[in-house]
Amino acid sequence: MPTLVPASPSSIDVDDDDSDAPPSPPRRRHQLDLQSTGEIAAPTTRRDVWVVAATTVGNALEWYDFALFGFLAPELATKFFPPKKHLNSALLETFLVFGAAFLVRPVGGLAMGAFSDRHGRKRALQLSVIAMSGATASIGLLPTYAVAGSLATCLLVLCRLVQGLSVAGQLTGALVYLVESAPPGHEHLFGSLAFASGNAGTMLGGVAVAFVQTRAGQDAFAGHGWRYPFLLSAFLGWGGYYVQSYAEESPEYLAVVEGPQQTEDGPRRSQLELQRTGEIPGRDEAVDAVEAVKRSGPKVAALAAACILSPAAFYAFFVFAPAFYPLPQATLLATRCLLLSVLAMPLAGAAIDARRATHGDDVAADTAAAAALALGVASPAIFACLASKNAHAAALGLAVAAFVHSAFNAALAGWLVRAFDPRARGAVLGLAWNVAAALVGGTAPAFAVLLIEVTGSDVAPGFYISVLAMLAVGGIRALPRAPPVTNAVEARYTDAAAAAPPSSVVV
Repeated sequence: MPTLVPASPSSIDVDDDDSDAPPSPPRRRHQLDLQSTGEIAAPTTRRDVWVVAATTVGNALEWYDFALFGFLAPELATKFFPPKKHLNSALLETFLVFGAAFLVRPVGGLAMGAFSDRHGRKRALQLSVIAMSGATASIGLLPTYAVAGSLATCLLVLCRLVQGLSVAGQLTGALVYLVESAPPGHEHLFGSLAFASGNAGTMLGGVAVAFVQTRAGQDAFAGHGWRYPFLLSAFLGWGGYYVQSYAEESPEYLAVVEGPQQTEDGPRRSQLELQRTGEIPGRDEAVDAVEAVKRSGPKVAALAAACILSPAAFYAFFVFAPAFYPLPQATLLATRCLLLSVLAMPLAGAAIDARRATHGDDVAADTAAAAALALGVASPAIFACLASKNAHAAALGLAVAAFVHSAFNAALAGWLVRAFDPRARGAVLGLAWNVAAALVGGTAPAFAVLLIEVTGSDVAPGFYISVLAMLAVGGIRALPRAPPVTNAVEARYTDAAAAAPPSSVVV
């Protein structure tokens, strides 16, 4: 006969539906859990600070090199071209050489972007810095037209083309690297630092030119002093390369391209690792880049239209205007307004990130469209201030341009990167941005001179910027809006990209 054992208190069933039982308190979630899902912004770490420092320093030095050509356009016009009766004619030729660098920027953006997609963001940025500093320092060593004739002009054009190829991958490369390395919730803040550091580099170029002009005097500066800012680039380029060598690779790039995946037989080696060891044939970078562009289709065209305003407005306001309009201390005035943009851009990026946390990604697109519309309306008035030859009016006009342009770039920063798959965004984003820069960026100073010569109005370039602003608004509205996501990882790695075979490119 079985023995009956009394039930212990722990084995007694308890009715969960007891209405008298108090309700359980809501589960408290850890801050790290909320940060991992993107519900709150993650704090920055020491690694994040070093990533920002290394990237922004290299980007600033790159744009210092690129902007020197514009700031020294009047000197280059007299040194590398045949003597002209009118300075505007020689200045127009110089601005045409300035714009020649933009003709090769789509090729450089696609090539450098494909290189970064294949070999890493860090290596692409270092390659860009070395090429740029070498070309810029070479300009400071070139013989003038009086010594070498047309050969001097050809060598100047060659150096400018190398500058265009290298800078094509710098801005978009720094933008991709910063956004991919940003903590969740800080994408626009980190991305805006790419534009801010570019403006800081341009400002550094203006400071260097103004310093040499003041210390050397006008006669010495016209004789040989104009070479010093170019020669300084050799030392700055080495410093930028050294700083960037200590930066880590983008974690998102490593996770997508090189990250090993766990299988039943153990960790699986990535395709890139197998290609490096020769166990499988490698992929052609050019083929990958072309495939990415084909898959993007209208998205690239819409994105290029959205980006078209940023380079055109920048070169019209901060490169063409100081060189053309007879303003007292025009270079110093443009430098001060660039400083305003450097300070305003991160603030705008942080504000957009804060609002995105509660209102979604549409905030970035709406802000970009509003800023483009505001700049389009204000541009004629800004150029009227510049043409008035009044220093205070010109300062007010350039300050307004700096603030609105900063808001537009900060809104574009994180949005541009998130529009493309990580495995192809370097090539596709580099192509889209540099196509816009080639069409209207480099040609903006020369086209502004032509507009003034044809119309006889110093305000004509302002209406040109207004037309481009309307095109930018159309491009922004044509881009598809991303669906709302609650997980930061889902926002960066779509299901389509995760399901694709390693050798394919999904955009």
